[in-house]
Amino acid sequence: MPNNAYSFNGLMVQQVISHRIHPKNEQREIVPPKISKKVIPLSVQIKDTLQRRLTKALGNRSHGIEMSIVNTESGSFFDTAARILHKNEQGFIDDSAIFATTLTQAQSSTTAPGGVLFVVSGRVGDDSKPFLCVIKAEPQDGFNAKDDEEGITIEYLEQLLLTDSTRLFKIGFLVAETTRPESEIQAKDYRAFLFDHLM
Repeated sequence: MPNNAYSFNGLMVQQVISHRIHPKNEQREIVPPKISKKVIPLSVQIKDTLQRRLTKALGNRSHGIEMSIVNTESGSFFDTAARILHKNEQGFIDDSAIFATTLTQAQSSTTAPGGVLFVVSGRVGDDSKPFLCVIKAEPQDGFNAKDDEEGITIEYLEQLLLTDSTRLFKIGFLVAETTRPESEIQAKDYRAFLFDHLM
């Protein structure tokens, strides 16, 4: 089913945590991810910008699709994400690290670059349904312009992420259409979406 059958309007971010994913080292060995131990404090500006980025990306019909949920085993993306939606803040922090470890292992046979993995929870739609999404963002560089009395200077920025024009990110998104206790999690109660600029 195409993702234009689902509206991502009204998306509200509630919690965000990030983990750093490393590329393989010079010996082609896996480098463990750097795991964060706390959520990111969200200013109004950060929250608003992230909400706009996600709504725009997920609503892009040419790069986003709805996925069938097939793998529901323990440790799968679906199982981990669905269970995190039932956790308190500390559970969100602890279990979000599973995605960083899983992605690092999945990239063991590739030449994928490093980046930052964001795990975001919140609500979406008119019915304020809970969602969890995972974003892999690859950094890019750029410049910041500053005005002073003598003119304009520029500052080099090495680690820009999730800029409005960047294509260097991928999103996995799971929303609960029906809310049930954690012991009754079923794939039929959820919808899953994937955004990738390479699609």
